[in-house]
Amino acid sequence: MTQIYDLGKSKAGTTKKKGWVGLHGKTYYGHAYRYVMPQTGSWQNAKGKAPASKCKGSGPLRTSWASVDRTARQRPELVLGEYCATASPKGRVVTYPLKVGTGIVGTGGVAHANWAATLPDKKIQGGVRSHGWWWFSHNVDTTSGAKRGQLLTTVRKGGGWGEVTRQTVSYGPEDLSCYRGQRRIWTVAEHAGKRALWGTLEDPCNTN
Repeated sequence: MTQIYDLGKSKAGTTKKKGWVGLHGKTYYGHAYRYVMPQTGSWQNAKGKAPASKCKGSGPLRTSWASVDRTARQRPELVLGEYCATASPKGRVVTYPLKVGTGIVGTGGVAHANWAATLPDKKIQGGVRSHGWWWFSHNVDTTSGAKRGQLLTTVRKGGGWGEVTRQTVSYGPEDLSCYRGQRRIWTVAEHAGKRALWGTLEDPCNTN
């Protein structure tokens, strides 16, 4: 996130030529967008690729969204989640320990999840955890975009989820972030013509 480039102000960049991406000649293009965030690295499933179009409920995770929990007990944790459009099998959520400055903790280039669970609903498009509380974005309408999505709030109880509360948020809510200084959960909407940043006060999202 620290490497965001302004192609509109850069002498080596341009916001022209939609469809052009990357370095062409001596000029950088970003599909005619002004701001770009280049990929600086990647991880892949050690056991092969996940299915391209269908959830199996097992095997490599079909990663759809990510967030960071900076309130985990020992160290920050990366939270990864799976989007599944049907109620069965449900999508999964997993966490990986992080080491500040170096990314995912691993040995010999291999990282192992330290926790995993199934999600509390289908069509989960984002999730974040803070002080043991969980928030998930639920897109109830992925076709026409005529219905607003939901923000689900819950906690883990034993081997399952506790009571899940729901509140209406933006159209097509996506990834979530906990801005602890504001005690606010943020999401960004995906549907064209209805894209907006949506924030809601949530007390467990805090710096204490």
